[in-house]
Amino acid sequence: MVSIAKVLLAVLGVAVVVVLIAVPTVIFLKEEEGSNMRTFTLFDVFNYTLKPASYNMKWISDYEYLHKETDGSIFLYNVNTNMFEEFLNRDKFIARDASDYQLSADRRYVAFMSNYNKVWRHSFTASYSLYDRQSDKDITPSDIPDVVQYFAWAPTGNKLAYVWDNNVYLKTSPESPREQITFNGEPNKILNGIPDWVYEEEMFSSNRGVWWSPGGKYLAYAEFNDTLVHNIEYSWFGEDQYPSTISIPYPKAGTPNPVVKLFVVDTDNTTIVTEVVVPASFSKLEHYLASVTWVTDNRIAVQWLKRQQNHLILQIYDISGSSRNPVEHLELTSTGWIGRVC
Repeated sequence: MVSIAKVLLAVLGVAVVVVLIAVPTVIFLKEEEGSNMRTFTLFDVFNYTLKPASYNMKWISDYEYLHKETDGSIFLYNVNTNMFEEFLNRDKFIARDASDYQLSADRRYVAFMSNYNKVWRHSFTASYSLYDRQSDKDITPSDIPDVVQYFAWAPTGNKLAYVWDNNVYLKTSPESPREQITFNGEPNKILNGIPDWVYEEEMFSSNRGVWWSPGGKYLAYAEFNDTLVHNIEYSWFGEDQYPSTISIPYPKAGTPNPVVKLFVVDTDNTTIVTEVVVPASFSKLEHYLASVTWVTDNRIAVQWLKRQQNHLILQIYDISGSSRNPVEHLELTSTGWIGRVC
């Protein structure tokens, strides 16, 4: 019996030794096999290197879209015929050091974007060069400054609007001279055609403060007056040896809000500028410009929201008529918060 017990004990000991050798070996080999796999790091969290796959496309009709290929060229795809063709060669981007583009509604002109510089979450500045696809030539001079805060083609034709130094400018065609629409723009004081920080971040979730009518005859733009808004300051530790101080108007609870106005300019006669007047019941109260939507080429729907966000007024104005009084009116009140009407 003693000899059998010794044998069993010896076998058990050998099994344990084999397990202690084999298991780490297997784990090591598996790690070697997966050593080429990329690990997720904290750096990936902040620079968005890992994100869902997407497909770069811009619809330009009900059945056509533009897609940017991996080599940088732009191709036009027709979903009805399953045909495609090169629309913009990558060399056009390289020659202008362009990172993006915007196509005019008539497909004749391209605004190549370069010198992109991020400002806040949605806003940025950039340079735009205009290219004529028909003549295969750049529009020179383009009358567009190097640092533009916003750029937008009209929904039809090739009119364009842009914001520079907090003022709105219009060109009735790429070759036509620019027309200045506003003249009172001032950094951190009065912003025309682009939202201030609080409207960009909290209300619009966008850098847009101009709205083309569907036919391109009218251009609506907002004026954000931050003159009475208190500033906050913080240090910015950038590339320089010493930090810089950033100051932005930021309305905390109980302090003055931006004063916002909405205007509409007739792009065929820029001397005709109409203010879309806030409802009388809000005129003496702090309020927000909640949304701007063109219903037709002559009618614009505007939502005004009381600062307490428990009272909303939606009005539709007829811009072409002799009277600027709203033609439709909807009013909502609540004991709680009211969101925008979709």
